[in-house]
Amino acid sequence: MRYLVVMIFAASFAFAQSNERVGAKLTIYNQNFGVINEKLNADLTSGSQIFKVDNLPIYLNPETVRLKFAGKVLEQSFSYDFSDHFSLLLKSIGSNITVKNQISGAEYSGKLLAATDKQIALLGTDNSLISLPIDGNYNQSTYSVKLEKVPEGISMSPMLNFLISPDKSGKQKLNLSYQTDGISWQTNYFLTVSDDEKKASLDAFFYVKNSTGTDFKDADVSLIFGNVERNTDSQGAGYDAAPKSLYARALYSNEGGAEAYESRDYSDVFEYSIPQKLSLLSNEEKQIRFFSADNIKIKKKLYIYSNSYLNGKQNMPVKSVYLLENKKENGLGMLLPLGVFRVNKGNQESSIFIGDSKGIDIPINQTGEIITGDAYNIIAKEEITNIDYLEDSVVKTIEFAIENGKQDDADISLFKRIENNMQILECSHTYKIHSNGNASINVKIKKGETQKIKLKIKEIQNKNRY
Repeated sequence: MRYLVVMIFAASFAFAQSNERVGAKLTIYNQNFGVINEKLNADLTSGSQIFKVDNLPIYLNPETVRLKFAGKVLEQSFSYDFSDHFSLLLKSIGSNITVKNQISGAEYSGKLLAATDKQIALLGTDNSLISLPIDGNYNQSTYSVKLEKVPEGISMSPMLNFLISPDKSGKQKLNLSYQTDGISWQTNYFLTVSDDEKKASLDAFFYVKNSTGTDFKDADVSLIFGNVERNTDSQGAGYDAAPKSLYARALYSNEGGAEAYESRDYSDVFEYSIPQKLSLLSNEEKQIRFFSADNIKIKKKLYIYSNSYLNGKQNMPVKSVYLLENKKENGLGMLLPLGVFRVNKGNQESSIFIGDSKGIDIPINQTGEIITGDAYNIIAKEEITNIDYLEDSVVKTIEFAIENGKQDDADISLFKRIENNMQILECSHTYKIHSNGNASINVKIKKGETQKIKLKIKEIQNKNRY
């Protein structure tokens, strides 16, 4: 990959600041974006004038910008050029620059005539034409470029420019709102399972990441869990605040335990309001305490998944799973939003890491399935032992053999996908068909034993297939 590094020396570029930031509210969604509301103080004059706001996120969505104050916004624009080094060169055509070869140390000075990603053309001080190739076969940048001055029209940081008409002169309070990508959150759950795998402790933290390129200091922060539509193409400069209709608001406490909830059944999003003001610096990752709970009941199971495209005989994967009931009587009873469960076994003083389980959220009064990895000393095989071809269908007999080589009894759930064209004719064990199309069979196998499960399935053939 080839790069052009632009180095600017002895250049000063200042924007006239006509506003003061006095507060911010960050509403961060678990979809890698946020709604930012900033409070500004400014001394304005009557009549049309330019109002500038800089130090903004590099991923700001200009279509979502809205400025509210006692007056009118006649026009607004967003500019940010510094992220593209070539834009500096293109806007410097006709200006004097110095190009230095980073390897040989040779320097070339003159008026910039043309610039591409492959070459720079200069008119030398002796009126000679200098053409410098930029696409050399080097592992590092070949040339650096020194500009004697910053080109006009270049925004050194993201900037909003407003043409406004205040109703009156004097000091005013303004509210600026916009959406930006590059800011996100998830929940990090630290689950410590007891040695007998019947109890656990749970510590939960909100993990917030700011990749916007902007510092937010002493801000009020809310975290939104849900899946909202973003139709910014048709909204223009539209959104000025976070949704006001929220399904539930977390009532926060710094003292521990599972906090109470005030439910509001308006729309399917949850808001978590952080009780203290937060500073989120650019490229900072921060964890904020959510809650802790001890003596939670859990259940250890093993999941075995049948191959949907079984052909002959083959092994089946066996996964270790912890079942966690999200109920009030189990020390929980709140929405556990999307995140990662990091599971250790032992106690708080001495434990070993046994796996991560990603992309899990557990609604209230539901059971979460936390899969930590492959189980050892459990061998599971499946085999088609017979096939009967009928006029419009095929009947397959499948035998599952599960061997428990562990030192303890194994509680196992076997899952088999049942498609719409399938029907279970016979099963050696009790089974249940779930809404997702899986049939589950629960068995308990004593240590050192092997148990077999037989299943006969009818598959209706599609006559139009051929």
